[in-house]
Amino acid sequence: YDILGSIREPAGMFQEMMADLKVSMLTFAPVSRNSNLLRAFESEGTDGLHQIDVCESAPYIDCRGGWEEYWSSRGKVRLEWARRERRLVVDGGARVKCLTDWAEVEPLVPSLFAVEASGWKGRRGSSIRQSPETLRFYTRLIRSWAEQGALRLFVLFQDEALIAFQLCGFHEGVLTSLKIGSLEAYAHTAPGRVLQLSILKWAFANPDVRVF
Repeated sequence: YDILGSIREPAGMFQEMMADLKVSMLTFAPVSRNSNLLRAFESEGTDGLHQIDVCESAPYIDCRGGWEEYWSSRGKVRLEWARRERRLVVDGGARVKCLTDWAEVEPLVPSLFAVEASGWKGRRGSSIRQSPETLRFYTRLIRSWAEQGALRLFVLFQDEALIAFQLCGFHEGVLTSLKIGSLEAYAHTAPGRVLQLSILKWAFANPDVRVF
């Protein structure tokens, strides 16, 4: 939940809501730590008791520093990631693209959903393309983001085969990962990790990206 726009007088807002709804308690879940709603709860002068329970936190990376500084802080994991990148990209010829235009993306949409369905999700019947409603939602979302200039679709190709993707949105300096997938037949090469490393390098090299 969040509130669209600004809150001019948050002090009595929640009491008014409870009076209008004829309830003695309000529950909002989930609420972002940076939301207008939570800031209103914590603003000075707000009456009433409230409690905040942390249900989950999304990992993020501050991309405003230098890549080398960040990469050196990763410790031993660098060796494994670099080895996989070398095997798949340098020696194997795999290539990464960042797609933003719907004309480029539209022909790849069936392949994206096929990749996402290639593993356990497809076997369990929970992949995107196995639900017509979910398929329509993601197709419309990708197109809408592309038309708004917010789409950042990262794809990894081995020869002509799409073997991994990461669907991201970009808005006001924040690159957000929404959906990932990798082709199960290529699991031994860890294409998802290789793509993740490429995205990180791209984010640090892009001055418009503050946070991933």
